[in-house]
Amino acid sequence: MGRAGSAGRRGGRPKAGPAPTDDGRGTAHRRDAVPAGTFRTLGVGDRILFYTDGLSEARDTEGAFYPVLQRAAPLLRDGRPEDALNRLRADVAVFTGKAPDDDSALLLIEVRGPLAAPAGGV
Repeated sequence: MGRAGSAGRRGGRPKAGPAPTDDGRGTAHRRDAVPAGTFRTLGVGDRILFYTDGLSEARDTEGAFYPVLQRAAPLLRDGRPEDALNRLRADVAVFTGKAPDDDSALLLIEVRGPLAAPAGGV
């Protein structure tokens, strides 16, 4: 699975930037990559995108990889999650100039209410 990104709504900006070793494709494609632990506090309206390499390894006609961190956040911020994912898929098709030729899985999670405290407290 690809690296999780965040397209939070607060302040109209993504909540998290790229990891220091992130080249825009996530880190799962590198066998030597060891993801560092990152913790974020999520609030109502925040969204998290989980994706596979079908998204991060999509290429344009010149061979450049789809820049997930730069392009996904603005597309995923507003509207229903289903519509946001449709916008993302359409953007990938425009970027690559063709229909997807690799399988991809996209999961957009949105916090819709207050989060309960974890059992045992943290």
